Amino acid sequence: MAEKTPASSRFWQVWALLGSLGTALAGGRLLYPASVTPERAATQATTHQQSPTLQPVLEASPMSAPGVDSPFARLAAAATSTERCTLLEQIEPSEDAQATYAITAVLERARLGTVRACATQALARQPTSEARSWLVDLAEDPEPEVHRSALDSLATRDEGSLAVVLEAAHSDDLELRVSAVNALLKAKRSEAFAAAAQALPLIEDEMMLSSLIDALGQSKDPQALPALEGLLENATRESHLQAISAIGALGVASAAARLTGFFEVGSNEEFFAATEAVRQLAPERVPAQLRAALASADRERQALALSAMLQLKLPDLPAIMREQLASGDATRENLVLTQLITTPDPSFEPDLIAYAEREDDRNRFIAMQALSRLDTPNARATLQRLSSKFPEALTERLLIPDVEENVDQARERRLAALSSATGVTPQMLYEVASDPSQRSQDVLLRYLAEHDLAGNTALVVQVAPAATVRRLIDRGASEALIEGLTRRADPQFTSALRENARVGSATRNSALTALVQLGDESVLSDLQQLAKSDDTTDRDLAVQLLATRNDRGASDELERLAADPSPQVVSSALHALQARSPELVARAAEHALREATPEDRASVLSSLSDLKATLSRPLLERSLNDADDSVALQAIQSLSNLQGPATAERLLSVANDSARSEDVRREAASALRTLGGPLARANAALLDSLSNVAAEEPFVCNN
Repeated sequence: MAEKTPASSRFWQVWALLGSLGTALAGGRLLYPASVTPERAATQATTHQQSPTLQPVLEASPMSAPGVDSPFARLAAAATSTERCTLLEQIEPSEDAQATYAITAVLERARLGTVRACATQALARQPTSEARSWLVDLAEDPEPEVHRSALDSLATRDEGSLAVVLEAAHSDDLELRVSAVNALLKAKRSEAFAAAAQALPLIEDEMMLSSLIDALGQSKDPQALPALEGLLENATRESHLQAISAIGALGVASAAARLTGFFEVGSNEEFFAATEAVRQLAPERVPAQLRAALASADRERQALALSAMLQLKLPDLPAIMREQLASGDATRENLVLTQLITTPDPSFEPDLIAYAEREDDRNRFIAMQALSRLDTPNARATLQRLSSKFPEALTERLLIPDVEENVDQARERRLAALSSATGVTPQMLYEVASDPSQRSQDVLLRYLAEHDLAGNTALVVQVAPAATVRRLIDRGASEALIEGLTRRADPQFTSALRENARVGSATRNSALTALVQLGDESVLSDLQQLAKSDDTTDRDLAVQLLATRNDRGASDELERLAADPSPQVVSSALHALQARSPELVARAAEHALREATPEDRASVLSSLSDLKATLSRPLLERSLNDADDSVALQAIQSLSNLQGPATAERLLSVANDSARSEDVRREAASALRTLGGPLARANAALLDSLSNVAAEEPFVCNN
């Protein structure tokens, strides 16, 4: 005991020295705002109540180190923020106020926010009443990391400390309010959930909202479920998706039923987020939900379900993959083939050979690539036999195995060639792109950043890992990139196609076409916007894409386009409508004729030639009586293409009508003679007189 006395004495001598310095600085509190750096004082002094701490004047000139080698002494002498934070982390919790005083000494003189945050975290570990008093003051500190640490600690202490946090959870300062609610959630305080429900509608900052959503999910308390379910209905896209993930993290199994609807409707992102969340909540439900989506009539849902199944590797996945290879759906077949490239499976050799032998299938080369990964005699024989179906550059490396080099050597050879940009072929790009190693992808991305690959970009996008494709998307879209995404047919990139479909860029039309081919259900609004373009080509494309849909919205838009100023658009729209409803197309065609100007009616009539005879004949026959000769002439020409006795009768009646112009009668006579038949033969004299046969027949010499 006697031995400890001198040490204790020396310790209190040190603190006497510190106390004298504190006394010398006390007057500074009358001159400078506390706990605020001089630079920030002007903006913070008027908006925040400051903690009763010393002005951090000594930050630039740390106190002289006492002559005692203790953690507290080293902390007092530390000159850098890193050193201070390291030493603060080493201070153990203690009922002795010495540790608290050592930490508060740092708080009194610290200028840097990082050091003050470290000190607050160290103070939060101290159980003393002095530490609690300081934390109450720091709970309203303007530095976010400082008040968060203080609130987190207070929420776990006594009832008096909890009252401070509850008051902050209803503060007018929204940042402080959210920090307090998060602290209550972390401390598993029941008051947190009502406070969260009140705060959520007020938050506009995405990062602030994100922190609260995460805290609700990590609470693992069923009381958080109503607030998270509310975000499923009323939230921005990112917050909505985060709420789905938070429900999964919440761990309340009954919440799985609330998420299963996303397997049937919703965006691609919602589908994958719901899949992961349900997997956490009730994993036994996921296979059944994915199988139901795969069996649905919605092509996009089918592709999403299959993509999720491939990622989760369900027990009966091989059987599912075989079914999809024989489904006839190019998108799902592509997903399976791509999976077999990255994860070769010899049991699929017969399936891949059968697929590679198909005619006119855009996925055949992918099947051959999967076959090349098997490196079996049958697979290689099939590749050799089918090599003539593809360009030599694409099949050369598939047919010649790396006999003299292993996988790593082959990779290094390819990467060296790519780095030097010499002898780079499409096949080499294909091989590097399909190599999942990080080194290959890094070299590939550098090469792509420095060279214009034109059409080869599509090849790279089709087979590269998802992370590489995302980086290419971030660099900017191009026609080739969109083409590659279309070939890849991966649902996780549908959002990138949507983004390019909704801007006035050169890739818009390609992206829209790709979305339609992938069966995206959300594309209708974009097609409706495209249909209102000032460009005739855009509107005509809108017709072609709308024609692939069977919903009422597409039909309404096609009916509107049937009255378009452009005859080309009208023709396309009417042709698309006739497969849906004869009554609808007849009404649309009649409206287009009625609304067209005289000079445009002839063009509209010309567009009717693609329609079924039962739809176009009444309109053409009615137009034979048009007062404008150009319209009547076009009606005659279009009607003559329909042929048949009814057409002959109508043409003869026009040719016999002396009230019509000579041009119209002559055109009708010429059309009837070309048509032939009994009426033409019986009225040959009339037709000859109107057609001026003598002038049309060739001169014959009878010498």
